Amino acid sequence: MDFNDDITITIDTFSTHGRCRKNYKCHEAEQKISQLVSSLKLCSSLVSVSSINNATISPRIAIERIFTGDHCVNLSVFCGKEQKLELLDYALLTGNSYVITKIILFLQETLKPSIFHHEISRRSVASDHYLIYLRNSEQLDKLYDTLILLGRHEEAAFAMFSRAINSGQSYENQIKSIRKTLYNSFSVGGPEILKWQPFIKDHITLLEQQLPIEVDDKRRETEEISRLQDHRSTSQQSSISDCQTANSNLFVIFPRPTLVGLSVIETLHYCCRYHYYLEDTKFASPFYIRKKFALTEKQFLWIALQALSSNEMWPEIDTLFEYKSWLGNRKIKNSIPIDELVRVLFHNSAPLEMLEKYLELVDDVERKLQLAKELLMTKFAADILIKLKDRKRLTELRASIYTSKNVDYVQQYIDNALKTSTIKWKN
Repeated sequence: MDFNDDITITIDTFSTHGRCRKNYKCHEAEQKISQLVSSLKLCSSLVSVSSINNATISPRIAIERIFTGDHCVNLSVFCGKEQKLELLDYALLTGNSYVITKIILFLQETLKPSIFHHEISRRSVASDHYLIYLRNSEQLDKLYDTLILLGRHEEAAFAMFSRAINSGQSYENQIKSIRKTLYNSFSVGGPEILKWQPFIKDHITLLEQQLPIEVDDKRRETEEISRLQDHRSTSQQSSISDCQTANSNLFVIFPRPTLVGLSVIETLHYCCRYHYYLEDTKFASPFYIRKKFALTEKQFLWIALQALSSNEMWPEIDTLFEYKSWLGNRKIKNSIPIDELVRVLFHNSAPLEMLEKYLELVDDVERKLQLAKELLMTKFAADILIKLKDRKRLTELRASIYTSKNVDYVQQYIDNALKTSTIKWKN
């Protein structure tokens, strides 16, 4: 829907595969190079029979043989710089990730670092393959240094950022690592790097917000599960009401995800689902989250609607969307299109009377009629057509009921309306 674009928030959780990382090429290339990382160890200990007498082999022939499957061609016969660069150029012509990376690693081992990086930097495809290799083999320090040497400072900064958030450290140490990365990698360079500072700071703020909530919720979840296990062990038979009491905790009814690492919008959804009743001064309150991260009313209402609907908290949804005008009349907040609101309620099995109440608020009659048909609210659609005195479409609606899931009383309801003499039909 169109308004989804409006609720997108720029404060989000960065990830290794996030939108802030540069795309180093296709996924297929990464897979091939990843395979090369492990296969090179085996090949380095083998000598191909076909390479015993290849002292006079040319760079072109060597690449052709590697390309056709001879992965252990003896490259040590190419001693000169020019011959090695010929190997690289022929490898690039093949477009084969395995061949290209194999030659790059040969050059890395046999050329001076300054010459190697200079020649790699002159060939963008080669540098991209080398960077993929470093990343897949988890040589993160060398990856960072190479990016700096190539002048790709923004990518270097995000390489360190990815390292910080995927280091497997405790959440507290992860926050420290991200903060260190912020000041070491995102505080130097041009505007293309400095522009990311606010987002990194927001990410740190979000993690600091999530951490105490996660710790407390995990404790409460463990306690509740333990309590239920004790309850079952002491009582072989429980009444239905006892089971309902035992399952009253939302963490048991709706198993929760790990909070740390979720985006701001996902964090809001989590807090709406598990902490909706908290005072707005509490850390885990969704109203506190909204204020702290400056979310708009539309963002808040849309996420709260989905979370509360998932929990079947229908009265809370009414309270969320209804308000009194200065004349005392009850009105509905219009930040969310009514038809989208009704669709969310329908897909979460809201009570029929609730669906009808909100559907009635759709101003355009034809749109209201179409939505009623879409949601299989046939009686509601029939009432619209009766008010319009449209016998033709009412008859068509009656005929369509045979293939729908509506009950017989709706058919009888329409039949009675068609037979009445008090309605002056237009057609």
